[in-house]
Amino acid sequence: MLLEQRLPPLVTTTTTTAITTLTTFTTTTTTNNNYNNNNNYNGEQRLPPLIGLQSPTSQLHGALAEQQEQQEQEEQEQQQQKQQQQQKQREVAVVFAGSWRFSPSTAAKIRAHLVDPLGAAVFAVMSAASKQDQSEPKESAGAAEHASFAAAFGRTLERFRWVEDPSREELAEELAESGARELYEAMGGLVLTPLSGPGGMLHSYWKMHLALGLVKQHELERGRPFDWIVLSRTDLIWVANHPPLSLMDAKAVWIPHTGRKHDSDGLDGLCDWHAAVPRGLAEVYFGRWLMLVQGVAPATPLHNPHVFLRNVLRVSGAPVGRFPAVAGLESCSHWSCFASWTRKDASNWRWSGERLEVMAVARGLQSGRSSWIRVSDTQLRVEKIRNATQT
Repeated sequence: MLLEQRLPPLVTTTTTTAITTLTTFTTTTTTNNNYNNNNNYNGEQRLPPLIGLQSPTSQLHGALAEQQEQQEQEEQEQQQQKQQQQQKQREVAVVFAGSWRFSPSTAAKIRAHLVDPLGAAVFAVMSAASKQDQSEPKESAGAAEHASFAAAFGRTLERFRWVEDPSREELAEELAESGARELYEAMGGLVLTPLSGPGGMLHSYWKMHLALGLVKQHELERGRPFDWIVLSRTDLIWVANHPPLSLMDAKAVWIPHTGRKHDSDGLDGLCDWHAAVPRGLAEVYFGRWLMLVQGVAPATPLHNPHVFLRNVLRVSGAPVGRFPAVAGLESCSHWSCFASWTRKDASNWRWSGERLEVMAVARGLQSGRSSWIRVSDTQLRVEKIRNATQT
């Protein structure tokens, strides 16, 4: 596609381990003897010397060398086991795809409650929240952001790509190829922003498509796919650990919910801020950009992004699992966003009501008095642990 040709080089995070092999040389002292069969001593025939007998010093050197070689082999095996264990733990990819909304304190919570509990590898495709200063050298664009991301996520960060959002003209050209753009525009709603009005949903879908590409490239290089791909946002404030993926049915897309209407299972759609996606359903969940470009997106009148997600999953036959949210959106105090009109309070949350609901769920998990349980194939719940110690 046209937009694929304008991508900057991929920034990857790699670790190289140098293994030095020690070759041990063992010196064996061999005694050559000229034995005279006719030579007697005290009337007795002299015994011949033992051929190839090692001296005590040589034996000691050989034993030490053998011990050192064995120790090095054990260290190498331990290192390999450690690397294999790390690889085994990282069967989950956490993906961020969106505009640059980043704060170190929120990132620390994301790592503590999302990335580390899942043992995940991190992938990111990010763009500037506003147009880049044209005087900035192109090769340095995103360098500071990449450094901030690497500092926050450390060795869990596998790949990071900084992109420039396509222009309105480029987006229009991409959507025109299928001939379905006029139909999508006639449906109205927010899915086609910024073409249809203020917003950036097309940019978001495009970056999700690129992020899945990063994951697939990494899978190809490591020789096996991830089990789960978790999409999340850099401006979600996490206050308790993500539920264990072992509790989730691998045939469903798992999405958090609160009492807000866009988080329900009704006509208002599904929350598109976070989802735990089984690898087998990743092409569906991350494929909204391709659906729009190819003209096969399940559009409905006045659909918003939440309704669009619900339509995509329904048409694809993907079940939806739900669990109580333990994270909420950060306020727009430090960047521009669609909900910049929301009232700002001291908590730094975008919606105070959401904070109250999320904290009510999270407190029991934080204290250890509650835990996640699986109620059905599509529902998790937080319940109080019986005989839990009161604090």
